[in-house]
Amino acid sequence: MDGTHPKSILELLTHPNPATVHRELNSSTLSSCASWQYPKRIIKWTDFQDLQILKQAFGGRLYQEACHEREGFRCFPEIFDQEKTISSEDEVRDLTVRWHKAIILAGHKPIAEEFHPLLWVKGDRLKTKDVSSPLAASRGKRKQPQRSASNNRVKRLKLLSRNPNPDSGAISPSTNDDPNSENTEKPREEKFPMELKMGAKWKSEYLKPLLEKDGAFKENKHKSNAAMPIRQAFTYSVEYLCRYGCIMTDREVFLFQISSLDEKPENGEEPKNDEELKAHIKKRGKMEYVAIPHSNHCLGNLEEFDKWTVNLAIWFMHIVAAQSHQLKWSYESWRDFPVGSTDSERPALTNRGILTESNETAGQEVEEREQGEVHKDVDETGAIAGPDDSQDTISISGSDDSMRTRTSSKDDEGTELDSNASATKRGRSRRRTKKMRSKG
Repeated sequence: MDGTHPKSILELLTHPNPATVHRELNSSTLSSCASWQYPKRIIKWTDFQDLQILKQAFGGRLYQEACHEREGFRCFPEIFDQEKTISSEDEVRDLTVRWHKAIILAGHKPIAEEFHPLLWVKGDRLKTKDVSSPLAASRGKRKQPQRSASNNRVKRLKLLSRNPNPDSGAISPSTNDDPNSENTEKPREEKFPMELKMGAKWKSEYLKPLLEKDGAFKENKHKSNAAMPIRQAFTYSVEYLCRYGCIMTDREVFLFQISSLDEKPENGEEPKNDEELKAHIKKRGKMEYVAIPHSNHCLGNLEEFDKWTVNLAIWFMHIVAAQSHQLKWSYESWRDFPVGSTDSERPALTNRGILTESNETAGQEVEEREQGEVHKDVDETGAIAGPDDSQDTISISGSDDSMRTRTSSKDDEGTELDSNASATKRGRSRRRTKKMRSKG
């Protein structure tokens, strides 16, 4: 285990990632499906080119909390050499859970009460009858006998053309939907779908020869193998009505935002319902993206560091998506709104951008919030970052594809990253005492 104890969230999230190696591939072919949609423009995400948006979001409160030194973080997870050798997407998933997920959730915990970040969970299939699918179109028709040699291919196509089922995702920690529940009538709400790929099979740089200068696909290039992860992730985000999405490999993270390519509707009216919006985005969707190398890190002066790291970016996106995840025609600037509750609790702000306001008001919000843990830390490695000895924690088994959340008792053993929740509670108590004295 890495013996380093980070002293701040920013130090935690900018630590070097494990370097991976790839075995020789038998095939470089990626998952594909003819029904996957694709954006009509793919362009750089200008707001995401440096850390300025992080420093300005929420009136500077979030960055202030990220830089604040605190005790209680435990050592980084130990990643063994065999875990760094990647030969399949399953191994990418294992590494993602063991390293990235454990670190990011530990980084969310100290700021959970104020910013309500999403909870990283295993992706779930979208439960809806409205998802267009080649299988849905063929239901009721007479089935032709299949040749035995094509059975495997048919099974694979059926899996790919079912309702969206991202590899990973994120939901609100306050959701009433139990991720492990067998009740499928009311599915939890996916807010940040994520696809996992091998870095040996796909890189964001593969897009360059596929695109025109304006970001449109060259003729028939959307059908190429390298375009398939983009189409898959884009389709999942649109079907879930999510503003954001992600493709993560063991070499980089590809984050994106979806909106309409048209500044204004032709008839002057935006779509009246979700299905009209979906139909428009599928025809005229725009994807803004940023690709962040796995190698980005900082071991020196954090005050001068101005690059996104994989962990820092996903940590930030889970906070952003908790505030505003809903797919829209267009969005106002991330800097335009005051800090507030999550979008599900804030009907007047209709899912627009990152919410910002002055530090003074933000501090007052913290004082007035109820005591208690909103977001509980998670680990997949058998190493749990418990919020406090008197609190239950959430543990996730990440050594296989289950990646399911379960409640573990306070006696569960582990050696993962943690923040000092007791110090946070003492701080809240002092603020309440000070407030009561001032009123007296």
